[in-house]
Amino acid sequence: MEIVRDDPNARWLPSRHRFALAKLVARFVLSRTEREAPRAPGIDRLLLAIDRDQSALETYSVCIWFCATTILYIAAVLPVPFRLAIFLAIPLAALAIEIPIYLLGNSFVLMLLLFAASLYFVTTSGPAFYIALFSLTLFVTNWTARLVNAICGI
Repeated sequence: MEIVRDDPNARWLPSRHRFALAKLVARFVLSRTEREAPRAPGIDRLLLAIDRDQSALETYSVCIWFCATTILYIAAVLPVPFRLAIFLAIPLAALAIEIPIYLLGNSFVLMLLLFAASLYFVTTSGPAFYIALFSLTLFVTNWTARLVNAICGI
């Protein structure tokens, strides 16, 4: 594993992020921080791993979005009033997320299932439509950022 010592700007290295949108944002922030604030003198004992899973903000944001979206999609298909459906959907969402992990074993499959569910729910009416539209917007934005990253060599 590659490690950077005593450089606070290394927090914004694109290689420390998993998703293309986060990599693109990190690249812009890094270029801005390098221009505005060069390395601060006297930094002592700062050690940062260069690993794509080191961004807690990115990891938790995607996790919260994924879980909340799954809960709302499950609540949308339950044949009970929506407030009760939200309450019932929380444990069902935990199962719905875990089963594909045990059967197929990776996050790509989970994102593919969420993308497919978003495509379905964007054709329906109700609150799930807006969540699906938001999710598809995130997918398209991340895909566009992936293209920009590839073109720019990030």
